[in-house]
Amino acid sequence: MSDIVCRKCGEPWNSYGARDGEMTFTEYKRFMCGDGCPACNFGTICTQCRGTGREPAAFNGIECPECLGGRYLIIRANIDGDVWRYGYSPGIRILGYCRAVVKSSKTITMQDADGSNRREIRVIRHYSIKRTRDGSIIELMVACPYCRDSAPPCQWCKGTGEYHPHQEGEHIDEFLDSLMDGTDEDPLAYLGGGDLL
Repeated sequence: MSDIVCRKCGEPWNSYGARDGEMTFTEYKRFMCGDGCPACNFGTICTQCRGTGREPAAFNGIECPECLGGRYLIIRANIDGDVWRYGYSPGIRILGYCRAVVKSSKTITMQDADGSNRREIRVIRHYSIKRTRDGSIIELMVACPYCRDSAPPCQWCKGTGEYHPHQEGEHIDEFLDSLMDGTDEDPLAYLGGGDLL
């Protein structure tokens, strides 16, 4: 089996891995139908800046000590807690405090422990609830609040972080070719009646 290329962003996915573990069943069905993949959040975020709206350090050299130039952070909180942390042991740091996060939220309001320094942080992606040895946790991918003002805006999305339609047709042929070569399943079972045929 070979890779299957995402129709929206061109990200290659191992056909076996995508079907058996790298994606949920629902994500896999959407991927095979051409709706996108987890990398482009199913055609909702800019693939150049990963939805942050800022140029990554690889393009402009402005390094952030918190996100290391990636312009995003993966933050975590216990399902019944309000403390949002990022980083890995032994360097885990507190980003802020926020009680409730709705699955469809595009922003969250963080504050310090005493309720001061309130700031809006852009949510790029909601991950599913994960079970860990410390209990169930929620994970979010957010735009890095530390370099938001200093990093230049992304040239592709003009700083919005949104997926832009001018990419839409770039990967359709590659997607269809890889779909035919990369799976033993019948592609028409996924594509039948869609706008791709």
